[in-house]
Amino acid sequence: MTTKVFSIPPGIYCVPATMCALTGLDLTGQIMPAIAKAEQNESLLGVAAGVYIRDFERAMGYLGYSIHVHKTAGSDNKQLRTWAGLSAEKYPGKRLAVSTRGHMMALVDGKVYDTFTPYGEIGAKHPYARDIVKYVSLIERK
Repeated sequence: MTTKVFSIPPGIYCVPATMCALTGLDLTGQIMPAIAKAEQNESLLGVAAGVYIRDFERAMGYLGYSIHVHKTAGSDNKQLRTWAGLSAEKYPGKRLAVSTRGHMMALVDGKVYDTFTPYGEIGAKHPYARDIVKYVSLIERK
């Protein structure tokens, strides 16, 4: 089973890139305004840099997605490459959002999608493969 991952526009920060990969929604028309609303910014199209996890979750909710946070992620010291493998084994066909210290990515069927690897990379080969994952959530359409 292959799950479609949507394209990531070049030159954007990691949270909007992850949201693009997971949802396929329009960056300027939907994603950036949702982030701005979650952050309570006055400008709907301000630069989204350094988005907090709670704001990511709120923005995804505004866009019609449910977030199911993995409760032990961060306390078990699993590396990105391990979570990428788990995305294929335990969560085939599902979309996961993961964050290491300071960087968010999408995981789908063993591949990592982010600003560095917009077309996907096997978890073990990703530049952050050995980084510890601090946050994991399953993303589903409401």
